[in-house]
Amino acid sequence: MAAAAAFAIATATPGAGPPAGVAQVTPVPATPETVVAGAELYRKYCRECHGPAGAGGIGDEGGPRPADLSDARWDHGGTDADIATVIRDGLGPDYYMPRFKDRLSEVDIWSVVHFVQTLAKTGAPQTAQ
Repeated sequence: MAAAAAFAIATATPGAGPPAGVAQVTPVPATPETVVAGAELYRKYCRECHGPAGAGGIGDEGGPRPADLSDARWDHGGTDADIATVIRDGLGPDYYMPRFKDRLSEVDIWSVVHFVQTLAKTGAPQTAQ
C-alpha cells in the first residue's frame, strides 16, 4: 500500500493536487480552530494580493497575477506540503511571492495552508473579509 501511494504521488500531474485516496500527513492538524486562525492570518498577510476569496489580483508593477487559490489548479504543487513550502520560502524572482518564514511560525504557516485548502474545496469559497 505504501509503495502504491508513493508511486501515485511520484507520477501525479504537477499542479493537480494530491492523488485521490492518498492521505496527507501534516504537522498541524486541520481543525475548525486552525482554519479560523489561518483565515485571520490570510486576511493579514495574503488577502491584499490573493483577494478575499483567493481568486488572485491584478499583479504588481506589471508582474504576474497572483495565483488563484480558489480553482482546482495549483501551479506550484497542490499538496499541503507544497503549499506550506511556497508560504514559507516564497516564489521568486518571477512571482513576487515573498517568504513568510521570518514572519510566521510553523503552526501559523500550517494554519494558513488549512484555510487556503478550504478556498478550493468549496463551491462558494470561504472569504477572509
